[in-house]
Amino acid sequence: EIYGHVEWSQKCACRVVTSTVTEVCQMGCFDNSSEVCVNATEDQCSGNDLSWAARCNCEEVQIDSKTGEILSKSVAGSEGGEVNLYFSVPAFVVLFRESLEVVVV
Repeated sequence: EIYGHVEWSQKCACRVVTSTVTEVCQMGCFDNSSEVCVNATEDQCSGNDLSWAARCNCEEVQIDSKTGEILSKSVAGSEGGEVNLYFSVPAFVVLFRESLEVVVV
């Protein structure tokens, strides 16, 4: 008996996953001098520093090495979003009081 359990057995179909992370980009008009994508069609994308290339809307993709299945995606260069955090004095008082009760007991 282990920690109250009668038997110890595998309950899931667990597997070892080896994955690779690669960057996948879409075709678009890329400005080489400022290194940003420009909102232009392929026909409009002509100029000294402009090139039509797979360098826009890039995202990092984690791929299972054996099956080729996409495990996760994340936009490359993205930062965390904004969160509104609200502070409530009554809620703080209740939490503080209950934490004291835990310490006192």
